[in-house]
Amino acid sequence: MRTVALGIVAMACLVAMAHGGNFFQDAEVSWGQGRGKIVDGGRGLDLTLDRSSGSGFQSKSDDMSYRRMRWVQRKFMIYNYCTDAKRFPQGTPAECKLR
Repeated sequence: MRTVALGIVAMACLVAMAHGGNFFQDAEVSWGQGRGKIVDGGRGLDLTLDRSSGSGFQSKSDDMSYRRMRWVQRKFMIYNYCTDAKRFPQGTPAECKLR
């Protein structure tokens, strides 16, 4: 569970950076009881995970933001680790299956 949550946080941070905004604009912290804080003017995120609170977060990005991100990836991404069949003949790496 902790690995999945950290993977989601990392993906959200990448989306925020690629989108050109900051975390205040691109995500809503729903970590319970002060366990999640946006710091450094939206450039950082401080999280505390525990089992009792069920802490987490969700994206505020809409479908259009997702489509814009996919367009940028198709037009400008030179190499996609997750689709490299030559490097991973056994199939997609586990970290690419988080979505």
